[in-house]
Amino acid sequence: MNIKQLKGNESGFSPAVGVSLMLVIVFIIAACLFSSLSGFNDNTDSAPLVNFQASSLDESTLKIEHLGGDPFNFDPSSNSLILEVGETSYLLDPTELGNMETGDTKIIHLNEIDGSPLRIPAEEAVTLKIVDLETRKPVFTQKLRKGVEMGSIVPYKSGLLATYYDNINFNGVGVVQEGVSRIRFADKAGQKEGCESDEPDWPHKNLPDNIEKNEFSVVYEGYLWIDKDDEYTFILTSDDGSWLTIDNSLEIDYGGYHNLGHRNVTIFLKQGYHPIECKMFEGNGEATLHLEWETSDSGRCFVTGFYH
Repeated sequence: MNIKQLKGNESGFSPAVGVSLMLVIVFIIAACLFSSLSGFNDNTDSAPLVNFQASSLDESTLKIEHLGGDPFNFDPSSNSLILEVGETSYLLDPTELGNMETGDTKIIHLNEIDGSPLRIPAEEAVTLKIVDLETRKPVFTQKLRKGVEMGSIVPYKSGLLATYYDNINFNGVGVVQEGVSRIRFADKAGQKEGCESDEPDWPHKNLPDNIEKNEFSVVYEGYLWIDKDDEYTFILTSDDGSWLTIDNSLEIDYGGYHNLGHRNVTIFLKQGYHPIECKMFEGNGEATLHLEWETSDSGRCFVTGFYH
């Protein structure tokens, strides 16, 4: 079709083409807007839904509890852990927390992201915030105690919490004992071999239905108070299997059936409260469980400073 033919046809052709082009443009614009808005909504809705509870243990540590919601990974590349002290905000190092799911409880030392320790003045107001970096939305915000309370209250009861089971697998409903000041136990057979025990009839007084058989398991759990930053050597002695976990990390694995023996580990601990769990089982024969330590200030002795 030449130009003259096109001009001759323009009264019938141009309106139809114009309307069609306008409709196409409208649809393209609408699609772009919808796509943009959808992407925006996806981003703003992607922040994790999680319920935490934070409590100040002293001026250098915090306890973080995951009470429900999504699993949460504390990762500086995807979220920020911020402590607002008065008018100043500090970016904390969250690596101690790692992955947390419902029911998890962990301790974090108040260190800035560069590793330097943070000391909180008693008179300052404190707020903890967790911010999702992708959406820039706060995942969690909580005001912590302030004033003279900061660092002056021991938030726990003295001693560990012990749970005894009448089987070797830590199964069923256990018998609970509070206020265990140290882990220094041996049954009557172990005592005859020279092993010390704070309870002469351990563990049977805690297992009234298990007197006739020599099979049980027990978990001691709570917090260990550390007076100063230092290296600590823990000595775990047992017959049969035993395990020691500190700061949610398995430090000694001395499991299995075996005669009386011990395992050692040396770790660096900062001042403050540290979650601790010591557990053992007895399958047959003598039963003993001792937890001792050595520090730069003292020789080998039984671990104390437990709370729950």
